[in-house]
Amino acid sequence: MKLVNFFLKIITILLAAGFCISCEFISNTYKISVIFSEKSPWETAQDKNVWYLLRWNDPLNGICEKYIPAGTRKSVVEVSKGGGVVFAAYPAGNGTPLGSFVTAADKDAHKDTEVELSYAEGSAAELLLRAESFINGIINGLNAEKLSSLMNIAGNGDSWRVDKNEIFWAILQRSLNDESVKQLGVYSISLYAIPEGFWVSDTPLKPGFRVHSTGTIELSGFYQGTFKYLLPSENLMLVIIGQETEGYWYITRVFPDFLVQEDGL
Repeated sequence: MKLVNFFLKIITILLAAGFCISCEFISNTYKISVIFSEKSPWETAQDKNVWYLLRWNDPLNGICEKYIPAGTRKSVVEVSKGGGVVFAAYPAGNGTPLGSFVTAADKDAHKDTEVELSYAEGSAAELLLRAESFINGIINGLNAEKLSSLMNIAGNGDSWRVDKNEIFWAILQRSLNDESVKQLGVYSISLYAIPEGFWVSDTPLKPGFRVHSTGTIELSGFYQGTFKYLLPSENLMLVIIGQETEGYWYITRVFPDFLVQEDGL
């Protein structure tokens, strides 16, 4: 009983001196508001909202995922303190992602904060989460914003047009530097028997294209990676798989509710 009274007196003295004992002080987590400020080109083309798959790394719990219903413009996640956090949001679950970062060096990194997702940072975000899913904690201390900027510069405004495999292995080997970010060469692809209409790219970093009645078109500016285009009027998706020096492609039909489903995954 004497011990209890002693601690009560200590607490009373601390409060009288202006100290505040709060949940925020002892909490091992903080909240981040993720803002969906940029719309997918597929949303704009159809005048419909798209659902997203949000992925991020928790410093203690590893890679996390959350379903974001169509029309949501802000989602709050709770993360553990102890390191930087990277976000990637995939339209319709597998479109080209938007991204954002909260670094451990940020002034308010361990207080409730908010981030805005952008296509400009999506490439670096996806790459960092890929490395983090391979080795938990590997991206701690890495300057995500600088990496994203270097990728954007190397790709001449297209942050996906870089050798991501080299960057990936440099991260895992903890040898990442400016020379790790290298531009990829581009080439053209000839398409044939393509349905007529305007095909919308799934990212503003890559323009769409129009196919006339001939159904044949040659497109330039491709490199190693995956490119997706939607023909909303026909519910068709064109997927181009870019290799090192050439690419192949296929067309698939998408269900009308593919982009706007309201239920969970």
